[in-house]
Amino acid sequence: MADLMPCPSCKATLRVPPGAERIRCPQCKSQVTVPSDPIPVAKAIPQPKPAIPLPFDRPAPAAAAIPTAKALPPEKPVVRGRVVREEEDEEAKKPRRRSREETDTPRYRAMDKLCWNARLGVKLLAIGAGESCGTALCYGAFLGSIAIASTLIPALLWLALLGLALRSLFFIAGYIGCLFGPKGMRSTAVMGIIITMLHAALIIPLAIYGFALLASTYGGGNMPSDTEVSRVVFIISSMMNNLNSLTDFPFMFLRGDFKANERLYVAMMIVGSLLEFGMMSVLGTMVHYYATEGKGHELGFRSLKFVYRIIWVIIVVGLVKLMIMVGFQFFVSEGFANQFFRIPHTLLTVGYFLWWAFAWYEQYTSMNESLTVITPGRYLDKRINLDPL
Repeated sequence: MADLMPCPSCKATLRVPPGAERIRCPQCKSQVTVPSDPIPVAKAIPQPKPAIPLPFDRPAPAAAAIPTAKALPPEKPVVRGRVVREEEDEEAKKPRRRSREETDTPRYRAMDKLCWNARLGVKLLAIGAGESCGTALCYGAFLGSIAIASTLIPALLWLALLGLALRSLFFIAGYIGCLFGPKGMRSTAVMGIIITMLHAALIIPLAIYGFALLASTYGGGNMPSDTEVSRVVFIISSMMNNLNSLTDFPFMFLRGDFKANERLYVAMMIVGSLLEFGMMSVLGTMVHYYATEGKGHELGFRSLKFVYRIIWVIIVVGLVKLMIMVGFQFFVSEGFANQFFRIPHTLLTVGYFLWWAFAWYEQYTSMNESLTVITPGRYLDKRINLDPL
């Protein structure tokens, strides 16, 4: 015989099938874990029937004294509980599928078209983030060849420049796709197009200046000095990643490496670093909006984490470079610092670009995962969170 137990939610009496560990109440749909010893359900004690009178007015026999029991609440109907299986539990966590009548409405079809454009734009932006990751890896290998062997591998530098150009093209195409997506990010997409084009236009004069300095330093056939090597590393690295200049400006000003006629170049580097940070902020804000509207709040947080993490890296790397430079000058001499500072400086810059590749790869994965939540069903759902508890 099956055991009985009360439902903790609606107090209905459930019949527990033999061997069941979890059951579902058919009335309130709540899942109940069956204890090892089910709680017994109180039943009403039947009342004795009245004595039948005897003929010839004979007195009835004395009835046995029955103890009076307290009145029990009215017994609720017994409901058979349904055994919960693991596959049914997983199905219950999945979002409810919309019926055909719900998906045939004009509002749903219009949102489906907007989400398709947004998914295309985010996919192109993710490809651009992958290009940034490849650019950082190629340039980190190029710097490593300078630091270890003091030789140039031009193929790595050309691959890094190609990835930089492709990133700008994919970013502009991605922002155009987002421009035809949901209304909330259209103005941000326009801002992304403007910032990306300004940043790409600024890289051209910086690249011309950097390659001219690279040719004059290594083109004469003579071995460049350590000060010239660190200067070339700074200029080319700042061209590939304008934010890298913020890590080198403190010790460059301290050592007096800038010339009087390079004020315009320094101003362009500062503007370029602001544009690059703005480009990262627009990208993180856009992906955060799409992920949040699609009820993927964790994905939205990951996209913004990419933005503010770079601030701490720039501060830490810049302070470490400055401390190494001051340590050389304080404990040894300024000449010794100029001679041997290029080794830790170049290695720290290599580490910075390797971290930059990791950061772009994290952004690439979060953007690809955000594609799964940019759907009309999630956008039109009024619930705040669709994640299973």
